[in-house]
Amino acid sequence: MPLLKSRKFGSSMKTSHLIADSRGMFIIGRHTTRGGSAPTGITPEGEMRAEWSSRNLPKGVLLHVAHPNKPRHAATAQIIYKSYPGERGMLMEFDSLNFDRYLTNAKEFDRLCELIKDPAVTQMWLRGEIGPEVVNEAKGVGRTILADVQKKFHESEVKGKKNLLVSITSAGAEGAILKSLGIDPMTVKPKKAMSKERPAAGDLLRFTEGMLFFVGPKNELIMKFRGRAFKIVRKSSGLVAVRA
Repeated sequence: MPLLKSRKFGSSMKTSHLIADSRGMFIIGRHTTRGGSAPTGITPEGEMRAEWSSRNLPKGVLLHVAHPNKPRHAATAQIIYKSYPGERGMLMEFDSLNFDRYLTNAKEFDRLCELIKDPAVTQMWLRGEIGPEVVNEAKGVGRTILADVQKKFHESEVKGKKNLLVSITSAGAEGAILKSLGIDPMTVKPKKAMSKERPAAGDLLRFTEGMLFFVGPKNELIMKFRGRAFKIVRKSSGLVAVRA
């Protein structure tokens, strides 16, 4: 009987094949539903959403969860970590995920959010309509966060295990990563009826929506976003997502 040939990483974009062929994965996702009077800043619906997200993570991996030191991000991370039905590794604070660290004038940014309302301010920033005197340039922020998360993935890897790092951040940070890769989330429709829910009016991303990155044996990257696969390639301008 002939031996089965091993599949080359990226030769199949089927999620189960990418999981099997990768050395590990990392997810960069938005915190869960905000609001309510709880100290965590998330609603009961948000707690259920985070728990559901955790139970739908890939199985058979060692889970690590990272979050910035912000109440709703930390609460989302803790629910995901505790609800995961498989093996768990580290639950850790990770300041690179904190959008506030990229503000150069936090007072002015807060004033704009009160005046115009977030998420409109976030979208203005992503379009380049808010300058670096208020927030660092979006593409640069996206590149920094993606590089830092990728580094954290490698630092948290446990040999002999397939590791999954889930990093909880904000819609602005996710939008910046997508922009740095050349993707406009407003133009990417879900491949399947994975969720009939759409982002709230004017918002970029649903709560807990994220990007799943598969890391290949030679540190190649393939990303899935809304069910669509993208190969991440390095060009002179930096990393770019190419539809697979």
